[in-house]
Amino acid sequence: MQEIPIEQIDNVKILESKGLEDGGTVIVKCSNCKAPLAEFWITRPNEEFTWKVVVKCPHCGDKSYKTKISGGLHYGPTDFTLPEGNELIDKETGEVILVGTKLKEWIR
Repeated sequence: MQEIPIEQIDNVKILESKGLEDGGTVIVKCSNCKAPLAEFWITRPNEEFTWKVVVKCPHCGDKSYKTKISGGLHYGPTDFTLPEGNELIDKETGEVILVGTKLKEWIR
């Protein structure tokens, strides 16, 4: 899998931050240890864009399942994990890959 920084992808659409709405929240969890890895806030639900997101888990070394989220969004930490701002895109799958940093120990 080839990973490259998101800002180097020509066809990534950078969306404007005006007219934000509450389109719901998605919490992405690790597929293995179930730690909450990132919280996504859908702030522009009418945007015609679907994100494919994977978050790498700092608690067990695994990652989340690929999660599809539609619309414009913002993301942030959970109580246990901070998704780092070093976003990468897998050129083969188009997945956005976030790397989590442990904030607190996750106990299953």
